[in-house]
Amino acid sequence: MAEYQEKPNIASIKGVGEEDELDYVLARNDSIKESSKHQYRIIYKRWVKVTNRQIKDCSEESVINILEKIDVAHNTKNTMISAIIMVRKFYHLPNENIRKWRDTVLKKLMEQSHVAADKVTAELLPTYNQLNNHVKKLYKDRNWLDYIINFILTRYCVRNMDLNCFITQDKTMMQRAGSDDKINMFYIAPTYVVYIRRDYKTYDTYGELKISIRSIPFRQALLNFLDDKPDGWLFGVGDKIMTQPSISKYIMDHSYGGLGEGRIAKAVLTYYAQKGDMNSIRRISKSRGTAIDTLIDSYMPHLSLGKK
Repeated sequence: MAEYQEKPNIASIKGVGEEDELDYVLARNDSIKESSKHQYRIIYKRWVKVTNRQIKDCSEESVINILEKIDVAHNTKNTMISAIIMVRKFYHLPNENIRKWRDTVLKKLMEQSHVAADKVTAELLPTYNQLNNHVKKLYKDRNWLDYIINFILTRYCVRNMDLNCFITQDKTMMQRAGSDDKINMFYIAPTYVVYIRRDYKTYDTYGELKISIRSIPFRQALLNFLDDKPDGWLFGVGDKIMTQPSISKYIMDHSYGGLGEGRIAKAVLTYYAQKGDMNSIRRISKSRGTAIDTLIDSYMPHLSLGKK
């Protein structure tokens, strides 16, 4: 268990100074994670450097005026506003106009920036045909591990941990359930593969996900990967299974061009969006376990902006 020491009352020692105002508030807020507190402190230093003023001494109008002129990224301004509102709320100061400016003016600027960044990223991504040709070449080269990873990422756009799978030819494994058996698996049936996920990010929303993969090459790749073993993990050796950070790096290293799952998903979804193929986007929404609106906002913001 972590040990904590009670923080001294900064105000009682020397008053709440320019660099102490935020710490004074954070010291009295147990609901904020340390990682968030660290970000707030970085942001607050930017505020102090530019304004040389305490937040609690500024009117809403002056705060908005400063935010309009300060030369930082729009996302940084958004985080800065969160810190500003937290401090002003602590001192029972009004925030309505600041929130309104954030939700209208700043939000629009952020959306425009995201769309511009999305277009630049899309230009740097591989085409859908390049991804498919890469997958075919991996099979031809008998690179079974990379083939399995890139086949699943390209066809189903799953997250990294969704590929943390146990490969088995034992049909009874599919019937096992419960907290002790919350694992992902590839069950190799006589003519196809069943991809089952019970351990993934949105399990609490979508429950167990099951996909029948009727690809003979993919089934054969799994068998070749096992190399005459009856079963085994896709990642790890024996009972030693990779942790999440290791899996994320491992998949990035073995994915097309080192892009990782996020950029491959963006390339695939951009391809379907350009074709107007909503059926395929719905299929990926279902296979990934992600709402379509979330897919659009995360991977196709140009469509998201068009809706508003």
